[in-house]
Amino acid sequence: MSPRQRDRLFEQRLASEEPGLRRQLEDLASTVATMKEFVEIENAKKLEKAKRKQEQAERKLREEEERRAEEQARSAEERRRSKKEDRLRREAEAKERFRKEMLALISLHEERGCRRLTLYTSGGSVWCGGWKSVRNAFGRSIVKVKGTNCKLSECKAVVELGTPVEVSQLRRWRPKAGPDKQFLTSLLRNPRRTDILNSCSLEVLVRLNGVAADFQKQSTTAYLRRLVSRSIKHTYGWNLNARMIVRLKFDDRIHLVEVWKLVNDVIGDLDLPLCMKYVAWNGVRIVWVKNPSVADLIHNQHEFSKADVLTCTCAGFPYPRMGGHVQCRLQELDEVHPLLCNANNAPKQNHPERAKLLMREVSDGVNDWSNFQGVPLVIREDRVAKCLTAAPVLKSKCLEMDTVGDLKQRLPGLVLTPLDRNPGETLVLCPRVYYEAMLELFVRSPGYTVMSESEQVLMTRMKADAKELGLQRFVRWDNKGHFGEAYALPKHKELVRYQPICPMYAESTVRTCKVVAKVLNHLMNTLPIS
Repeated sequence: MSPRQRDRLFEQRLASEEPGLRRQLEDLASTVATMKEFVEIENAKKLEKAKRKQEQAERKLREEEERRAEEQARSAEERRRSKKEDRLRREAEAKERFRKEMLALISLHEERGCRRLTLYTSGGSVWCGGWKSVRNAFGRSIVKVKGTNCKLSECKAVVELGTPVEVSQLRRWRPKAGPDKQFLTSLLRNPRRTDILNSCSLEVLVRLNGVAADFQKQSTTAYLRRLVSRSIKHTYGWNLNARMIVRLKFDDRIHLVEVWKLVNDVIGDLDLPLCMKYVAWNGVRIVWVKNPSVADLIHNQHEFSKADVLTCTCAGFPYPRMGGHVQCRLQELDEVHPLLCNANNAPKQNHPERAKLLMREVSDGVNDWSNFQGVPLVIREDRVAKCLTAAPVLKSKCLEMDTVGDLKQRLPGLVLTPLDRNPGETLVLCPRVYYEAMLELFVRSPGYTVMSESEQVLMTRMKADAKELGLQRFVRWDNKGHFGEAYALPKHKELVRYQPICPMYAESTVRTCKVVAKVLNHLMNTLPIS
């Protein structure tokens, strides 16, 4: 076979074997790629594992360092605490060994929690450290000296004499100086800064008004509260000192706690700032109004004492008489209720519509509050029903208002007056008799002078006389005063005699009259018996 034929045969064989060989080569390449990927994955896992081991080792090392640092800090803190305790112990021992001041001695016992101790001194007038520091720090402590309790601030002379002092309640004054109190203190030190209050909010001013009570002196508290309330009035128009007063006519069916809750609910419904609501809640006052007594309802001597002329009106009355005119005690009349004989008794007022009356009383109390603004308040009757505990109970032993009214109808035109020294007893007499008594006591008496000028002219003349004599400061004239209305009271044991009554509580010179009365009483008491 020639070489040319052999080459042609080899090329034919390669052409026939080429697909299988290519497939083997491709499988081999795929296997190599898979092995390479597996090797890379294994290497990555080894690297990750090594990295985790390194991080774990670093974390353990860091935790060990932190633990060691905490132990060092703890040991250092213990050493510092031990040193501090040793220092305090040495200082306490030094104070115990060398103390000479009373303040240091009491302070040491106070720091230890001791509240009862006995002080022994050698006496003397020179204080080591000063008495003022002891008084300011422990002046309110309660001590017992010779069996008598008093404050330590009052025992300076006793301690200087060397008398043992037993402290029963050791109290130390500690300041409560917050930011608000420091601000008020700055106002006291510099009064020119009071204008700052006008720029404060309403809530801050109300809070300052409460903080003013932390000062010891009442005069300081009152002064600061005047400044704060004046700023609130000038800036916001609210009256901080106004109290809401609800006046209720006495009735045993009313439950005061429920009335208090009702008033608080009404305040909560008002259109007010929250701070002013708190002021209103703290200032609510519920006051019982005393029902009028028999004396208030039937006694009419003041009306007859003002009359210029009175005539006899007792003709035809079947009542006991003296000198031709009616003059008798109330218990001497027939068919008079026994409780009417004591004019101090108060008749029971049975209100069939007590809920409506209570509703009106609460509404008036809220509407009359000076800080109330807007439409007058009307309270529903269903809200007031809870304030009444039970339905009205009629008691036969009580004095009714109808009984008092019937008595007044039986005695028209007659004077009903209390007796002197016995205001609970009532005397019935003719107006003419009472008129003659007034003339005898005042008009015809040489101790009084009848004046034709008006009251205003007389008051002006009296004031001018006091100023001319240089007694204006002593007199202390009250421009709102006026003359009292004089009247007469029959004597208790002798009805034909009368006692002149000249009220002076409303006069312009009432203060001077009190001083003059004291002087006269003193002169009379110092007169010799002989």
